Amino acid sequence: MLINAGDLSGRGANRAKPIPNELTIRLKPGAKLESINNCLQGAKVTGRIEIETFNAYRIKFENEAATQAARECLSKNPDVEMVDSNYSSDPINAVQQLGTKLPDDLNLKPKDQTGDCPLIIGLVDTGVPKLGNGLDDFVKRISVVGSGQAPVGLTHGAAMAETMLRSVKSVTSSNTSVKIVSVDVFGGNETTTTFDLAAGAVAAANDGATILNFSVGSGGDSPLFHQLIQELTQRGVVIFGAAGNQPVTTSTYPAAYPEVIAVTAGDRDGQIASYANRGPFVDIMTPGTSIVPFDGQSWAVVGTSPATAFASGLAAGLADASKNCPGQVVPTLRSKLGVNFGSQ
Repeated sequence: MLINAGDLSGRGANRAKPIPNELTIRLKPGAKLESINNCLQGAKVTGRIEIETFNAYRIKFENEAATQAARECLSKNPDVEMVDSNYSSDPINAVQQLGTKLPDDLNLKPKDQTGDCPLIIGLVDTGVPKLGNGLDDFVKRISVVGSGQAPVGLTHGAAMAETMLRSVKSVTSSNTSVKIVSVDVFGGNETTTTFDLAAGAVAAANDGATILNFSVGSGGDSPLFHQLIQELTQRGVVIFGAAGNQPVTTSTYPAAYPEVIAVTAGDRDGQIASYANRGPFVDIMTPGTSIVPFDGQSWAVVGTSPATAFASGLAAGLADASKNCPGQVVPTLRSKLGVNFGSQ
């Protein structure tokens, strides 16, 4: 997916309408999908999440009426823990091609892990194409949707990966043990869903991620997604989420979940950017502009997306430099970058 220039709206950041012919379902521990088949006549299972006692499914129905009937049926089934809606979710970003190419000074060298924790950032986003300049040594690519083929062009995920690695370099010089696992949850589509974000989070955690980066969001508050976020944070995973590119106080998810460190964007004067969300759920503020070289050109990436990627990279880099786990550097981030927009 090629990033579109000039979009400061956050596109779907506050769109909270559920997908009308889909449900997400969490079963109780030990329950089998077969136990709810009577509620799923004519439906198709299009996704599955399994992590310890978390057993969830994405179900697509023929129409909205069938969806509602299934919801009522499932609510009476003793094996069902939760029935939830599925929401669309979009990248939160804006980019602009610069007139001149700036020098590419991002020269990183991998080093062995020296601390107690693997420093792996789970980039749950669009796919990341080949970056070149030795950066692909730091990126592993997986997909939970689509064919898993490598994307082309400057994707949102590519811009976030570059931003993370530049942030890492800012506190580790040129040697780091930090890695990125890029989890494609878009598969070339313009949007993804809260269920696919949850599936991507699990895939990243299963691949060793100790930090998760969500530079995506929507206004859809999914209890099922929230439960998964809670379980991952209880396992010690640190999660960052973009607050949204609208100057409002409306909640954007997953950033607004209490377990997630919500990141808004600052301008060059150290003030909240004119376009950025300043809701009471916001935790920290980082720079909202990142310069990203790609394919012989330079791009200015603007929004709470790069601000979030910068925060994730900073957490990983600080942990690497201090030989700590990511959770141990979070108090420092909150102390130095913390903000409170609750009264605005």
